[in-house]
Amino acid sequence: MILILVMMIISSLSNLLGEDKVKPDVINVFNRLSEDRHWKMVGEIQELSPKDLLDLNIVGSDYLFEYNAQKALRCGFIIPEDSLLIKFTLFLMDNQIMAFGLYSADKSPSLKFYDIGFESYLKGSGLISWYGNYILQIESADTSEKFPSVMENFAKDCIKYLPKQKQSTPILHSLPSKNKVKYSDKFYKKRWLDQDYFQNIYYADYYIKEGFSRIFIMDNLTTSAADRNFWNYYNFIKNYGSILSDSLNIETDYFVIDEPLWGKTILAKKNQIIYGIMDYKNIKWTEDRLHDLLEELKKRKIVKQG
Repeated sequence: MILILVMMIISSLSNLLGEDKVKPDVINVFNRLSEDRHWKMVGEIQELSPKDLLDLNIVGSDYLFEYNAQKALRCGFIIPEDSLLIKFTLFLMDNQIMAFGLYSADKSPSLKFYDIGFESYLKGSGLISWYGNYILQIESADTSEKFPSVMENFAKDCIKYLPKQKQSTPILHSLPSKNKVKYSDKFYKKRWLDQDYFQNIYYADYYIKEGFSRIFIMDNLTTSAADRNFWNYYNFIKNYGSILSDSLNIETDYFVIDEPLWGKTILAKKNQIIYGIMDYKNIKWTEDRLHDLLEELKKRKIVKQG
């Protein structure tokens, strides 16, 4: 588990400083928490950069670079009346979608989710929260039944003291809502359909009576890059896979393939965006969801009208 591994790395280090200082208002979160009657800070705040971790050549730390992490701050807190110890790590990310990518790496719809920050989930002995450019990880060795609620309260207090965040992930929210499996959405920075040139991938799982499918959006940043990647993949499948002759009512360029792992898969392209559905079974449903997706991209001005 990526975040758990990084926590283990951080907990084995002390007093490592990155090149850039963290803004005082973020550091102040730890002080404000320690001033609260519920939480008492234990030890000093450790400040680590991704380079600090990567220089140690420890497997897993490179994920912080992949998602453009800026810093990791760590400190312990204790609830004096219960002698309960919390290990708290705050990840400072480059932007909101990179924060979501790191946050969603370990999430699964089967986990318990909380309405804390933008989204939070409980996994194992840790509560993970996404709030704008920040990822909170709260852990404890305590196994009592009340401890999840303690972590929940700690996360709420922490978010209350963080700089206010307004959610801004327009492509992520362009994924159709109808039939979407709740909490299945994720973001990959790189590699899709076994191709390294596919990057910036947003996706979610969907369920209808015929079974599960996966809808994805790839942001190629420029139209020329999207054209190149789209037709490179078409030629790759034409030479080494299977192009299918399915005919769908799609408003943009598209092709259908027999994807080795997912089966019948459609890829379409509009401006800098490549989008599609993996393992589609119902043609009308596929046409409707791709239409919904494209209209949402247009409405949010991610792609051009027409």
